[in-house]
Amino acid sequence: DRGWLSKTSSVQRALGSDYLPWERFLMSRFRCKAVFPRDTITTKILQKWSIPAFDLGNPMMDGIGFNDSCLVRKNNFDRELIILLLPGSRMPEAEFNWQKILAAVDNIIANFEKLNLVFLTAIASDLDMDSFQKYLIDRSWNLQASTNNNYPISDVDSLAFKKQNATLLLLTQNAYQNCLVKSDLAI
Repeated sequence: DRGWLSKTSSVQRALGSDYLPWERFLMSRFRCKAVFPRDTITTKILQKWSIPAFDLGNPMMDGIGFNDSCLVRKNNFDRELIILLLPGSRMPEAEFNWQKILAAVDNIIANFEKLNLVFLTAIASDLDMDSFQKYLIDRSWNLQASTNNNYPISDVDSLAFKKQNATLLLLTQNAYQNCLVKSDLAI
């Protein structure tokens, strides 16, 4: 724990939590038998308030179904490395993580020049895509005019960017499961 992120609100800092006092009150009542946050940091913060919080992983993964068709790529990306980028679902942490992830992506591109790379980015639906796009453009990624039906995910609202030997980087808010099953690894 290295302290608060720079963009954390003064209200959150003063309260010591993302949760408002009445939310913590309700979670700490005897009728609330357990709280299952999606990350370890939140679990530890809630436990400091004597809330019965348990760190059992991210529940978003529980509904993901896999079948044989998920394991077979049926497009022209068979010889490419597909990397999933997951910056998180809460601001300002997601934006902070996105900056770090893009630095890692730059290193991957520099160190694997001969490999065709595809980056899939699953952005939480309630986050504004503008800041994610801005950081890409600041790092010399070029927004493509239109989406292509040969992309490894099917989301007509996705945004495609290109840079150097990275075949593409897709931003999507509608294809989380599709991104998961199509990726070879994740950051």
